[in-house]
This record gives sequence, C-alpha cells and structure tokens, in this order.
Amino acid sequence: LLLLVVLLQFAFLTCGGEAERDFNLEFHSVQEQQPHENSSWVVFASLSLPLATTAAETNTFLTKVVVDVAVPISPLNMFGPASPGWYLCLITSSGRTFLRSVIAWGVIRSEFSAFHELFDEDTHMWWQGTMWHVLSGDTVQFSVEKRDDGNGYDMMFLRTQEPLQNVSNTITSDLLNGEELAQVAVVMDHSPATCSELPQNQVEFTFREVSVNNTPVNLTSSSWNTHRNIDCCDANATIHKNGSVIQFYWNKSSAADTC
Repeated sequence: LLLLVVLLQFAFLTCGGEAERDFNLEFHSVQEQQPHENSSWVVFASLSLPLATTAAETNTFLTKVVVDVAVPISPLNMFGPASPGWYLCLITSSGRTFLRSVIAWGVIRSEFSAFHELFDEDTHMWWQGTMWHVLSGDTVQFSVEKRDDGNGYDMMFLRTQEPLQNVSNTITSDLLNGEELAQVAVVMDHSPATCSELPQNQVEFTFREVSVNNTPVNLTSSSWNTHRNIDCCDANATIHKNGSVIQFYWNKSSAADTC
C-alpha cells in the first residue's frame, strides 16, 4: 500500500500542463501554532515601494511578484529542534494580513519543504497549503499575482527541476479582509538552538518582477532596508545585483554557537 501511494504521488508530480490547484488549505487556530511572530524574525529585508504619483492614484497595491529561491545544502546537524525558514512575505496595507511563500527545513521531517501560508493577525487564524519536498540545488519559483477578476490573488509554486511541481492557491479578497497587498519583505525566521542546525550555505532570493498597479518597479540597492532582529550565528542579509538579489548568510561555526 505504501509503495502504491508513493507511485501515485510521483505520477501526480510529473504531470505537465496546467498548474494543479492545491485545495488542501488547512485552517488552524492560533492556539495550535504561532506562524507569525515578529519576535521570531532573525533577519529581514523590506522593500520601499513607490507611492501614488497622481491625485487619481489613491490606492497603490501590488499586482505581481515573482522570485526564484535557490534551495541550500542541508544542515550539518539535521535533527535540531527548530525549523528555520526563509520566505517571501507580502503584507496588506493595514499590516494585519500576511501571505508567505516559504522554504523551510525540518517542519515535518529532516528535509526542505516549500509551501504557502496566510496569517490574519486580527482573527489569529492561519491557512497553510500542502508541503512539497524540495532538494538541495533545486530552484523554486514563487509568484503572487492579482487575479483578472480582481477577487484576491493567485499564489504559484513552481519547482523547475524534475520531477516538476506546479501548484497554485487562490487567496480571495475576503481572506484578506477586502484589502490589497501593499508591502514586500523577505525574511529569515526561527533561530536554531545551535549554528550547525542552519544550512551549509546561504539562501538567495532573486526577484524576477515586482509590479505595482500593473507597472514593473525598477529595483535598486537603495530600494531595500535590511533589519537584524536577533543576534544569532552572525546572520544577516545583503543586497546584490542592483537590488534584484537578496542573500541571507550566517556563520555556521560562529564562536557564539548558540542563539
């Protein structure tokens, strides 16, 4: 039976054509888990988006974000208690609802997973899509795009290596409390107990597109502000290639080996 399940899953992952709709959006209460705590953000970089330039532009919002993430090498200590993660975080204009496209280590088992999440800070509820196993050396592309009918956003996950994975979640406007997405951040979250529980190389986000009101934003190094929230393993973020690449790095053999 287990072999049959594995074979069926492999057949599903290798299907081409239209993206599979991931309807397995689980609903959780905050009592079960705290998916968003600013205090757990180790390092993050926030993007300064252009403001409205004319009187007619009373509402400036994101219409499309596309980013590639290189999956790093597994940690030397593969069985640490923490689940360090790195994610694209899109935030509503009120700053109360968060869409996250995540690469994380050790959420369920000792491997990297890619998945989507939504967290509502007012109701303390969150939704999580199916977790997909990804391998060191993979390139994962996340995209979030305003729907043609204006009702929310489509979140896409594409694994570009074999076996191909192409999954989407639809986040309707009611789940965003009728708001638009207006802020962009990339985040390193959940500090480990020791530095050896972090991957053996950096995590890199390469932005392919950021569009506001259907107009691409010209990213520059000065577009980003980096913030170090927790002093852990000398972790930090740097901006490269005129603002299109964000690298998270750390010292896995830091003298201060605990966080």
